Amino acid sequence: KGEVKIIELNTSQEIWSKDFENSVTGARFSHDLERFSICQVVKDKSMITIHDSFSKEITATMNSNAIINNHFFWTNTNFVVLVRDTDVLIFDYVENVVFKRYSFDTQVNCCCISKEGSWLAISSENIVNIYHLLDIQKQAAYNLVQSLLSFQSEKDSEFLNYLVKNKSSLINESPIEHKKCIQFTLDYLTP
Repeated sequence: KGEVKIIELNTSQEIWSKDFENSVTGARFSHDLERFSICQVVKDKSMITIHDSFSKEITATMNSNAIINNHFFWTNTNFVVLVRDTDVLIFDYVENVVFKRYSFDTQVNCCCISKEGSWLAISSENIVNIYHLLDIQKQAAYNLVQSLLSFQSEKDSEFLNYLVKNKSSLINESPIEHKKCIQFTLDYLTP
């Protein structure tokens, strides 16, 4: 069993408390203090709950099939970073879904974000990977566009014919920074 208490620092008055059926391994506050999270261990798995700081109601829940060793809110985003043994999950607590997963062959040693929230650094063994938030969001946007285009091409043969006929011009006219992803998407969609 676990328990979480919120206590007023100056008066030591208990503001809120809650008993949990599982072991509580951590709690974190968002940078804007509008939310807090609680991590619980359930056998060999973990669960994160996101709470509204004012009402204390649960607004999102993420069940992990592995133990969460650490977690924290990503500054200026709707993300909670969940650090497990050999991977890091980016959980979108507004959409209530795992937004991104980074897997490693060895144990994750450290994971942190930059103060302003633009960068994520993950170290594993003797390697450090640094990710930029915009790159992560762009890739998610490309994946969404690819899914939408795939759905449309399955429904509409004219649309697919247009893509096949204009594939090279669509790639050539793409901005340089998007060319590789657009080519990958069009290669995926066209025969």
